[in-house]
Amino acid sequence: MTDINPLHAWVHSFPGMVSVCDTDGVILAMNDAALRASRVNVYTTEKNGVHKLVYQCPWHRDGQYAGLMEIVAEITAQMPHFIRKP
Repeated sequence: MTDINPLHAWVHSFPGMVSVCDTDGVILAMNDAALRASRVNVYTTEKNGVHKLVYQCPWHRDGQYAGLMEIVAEITAQMPHFIRKP
């Protein structure tokens, strides 16, 4: 992706996936790691006592990779885990 603003050139040397968006959520810059990560990435995080589930995955259009999507949702600190029988 070509940077719209040269101020975002740093994203290309960042040692992980990074995307820079404006206030409307439009991506202004993205590094190669973010562009190539067409796999599911799921984790939990905690900040100021608030626990969140982060789910990032590729989405497809007409069977072709079309980009990444992310869902972030608050969860309880002790999330229940259920094993379902098939």
